[in-house]
Amino acid sequence: MLDKLSRAIMSGDDALFLENIAAPHYVETASEKIVISTLDDARDKFHIWSLTLRSGGITDYLRTCEEARFEGPDRIIGLHGSRLMRGAEEAMPSFPSSLELENIEGIWKVRRVIQHADYVTWPDLLPRVCGADNAQT
Repeated sequence: MLDKLSRAIMSGDDALFLENIAAPHYVETASEKIVISTLDDARDKFHIWSLTLRSGGITDYLRTCEEARFEGPDRIIGLHGSRLMRGAEEAMPSFPSSLELENIEGIWKVRRVIQHADYVTWPDLLPRVCGADNAQT
């Protein structure tokens, strides 16, 4: 799921992204909680986020699963590390994130994302690691 979503974000493939998320979709950061009510809203926010990353020179969105556990037969909570890359260099320090997956009619979809990073306004700016000085490279 992590690789598939990263591939969708970095290629601008909204169809791949939308087939793997559930609506309503929840995005939480250290500074904000966002409810995306419909897949049409998700598509709009997806394009803004994807374009923001790519226009900021981000070439790869690497995520590595650190832990995943079932919270019931239809729900998985996973913790992963996120790295935004500009070529071979990290664009910012890595940060932890969580996904909540829900099995909907036999298909696993992301219901909630928790980015353990600060954003001024999501998804318009790149994340900052919580507690780090706010300088961005």
